[in-house]
Amino acid sequence: MSWLYILKDTGYLDVKVGKDGSANGLGRIKEAPGSTPRDIIEVAAWQLGECDRFTHNSLETAVHRNLNRLRHPDDGHPWQAGREWFSDGAERVVNVVCELLGRAPDRSSDKPMDAKGYDDYREKGPLSLRRYKHVAVLYEERYTGRLKLQATDHWKIVNERKTYSRNGFRPVAAFTYPQALDADANLKLHATVRLVQSTYWGLSKSDDPDRFYGWLPEGVPINAVMDSLGQDGFQRFGVHSDEAPIGVRLDRRANSATGKACAY
Repeated sequence: MSWLYILKDTGYLDVKVGKDGSANGLGRIKEAPGSTPRDIIEVAAWQLGECDRFTHNSLETAVHRNLNRLRHPDDGHPWQAGREWFSDGAERVVNVVCELLGRAPDRSSDKPMDAKGYDDYREKGPLSLRRYKHVAVLYEERYTGRLKLQATDHWKIVNERKTYSRNGFRPVAAFTYPQALDADANLKLHATVRLVQSTYWGLSKSDDPDRFYGWLPEGVPINAVMDSLGQDGFQRFGVHSDEAPIGVRLDRRANSATGKACAY
């Protein structure tokens, strides 16, 4: 069993059409809410089975052929927007899929998705805090200038394509502590990130900033956030490089805290 889904960023008319191979069709798209500062909706989804004449791959290809791909101007910045976004409205895209399959969606909604604060751009698990050096990364969304601040334990995600982002967002700065792996320093880094998030949202200590998926309010200046991170003793690192800061692993398959990836 697999699924074809249609997502919509509520700030725009455009939609994303993609596939999910999990049993409930929610395995991958739980990453979507953290990819935009606005609400995101799963407009419709179809579960594909043996009675359908399409596999999820062939159906996705057929749907894409009938749509107008969203294209962004090249301004020289690595915004890394998702590839499968289309400028057709949600109603038309749903109709295209219904006509190809000959049936209505298995589920549809006009309610925002809620991933319970899960964010693929944040890692704060206790095992990771002890094993890997963490780094705070500041991102900027294309067109809106909205900022996203999260701490992660792997470098690859910093510059990889933002699959569920309609606009795309790019890393602008990274901060971490100068010494080798230190669990207490990791905790301090996460505490600083949460303090910055809470301060700009005006949250109390009992409020959870994770519900904003690291996105900061509109109008927050980049330099102010970088000053806050730098004043707490963290050093700034370049972000457009395959070389991770020493101690930060290159990706999720890294076999040590040295940043050296596995050979498979």
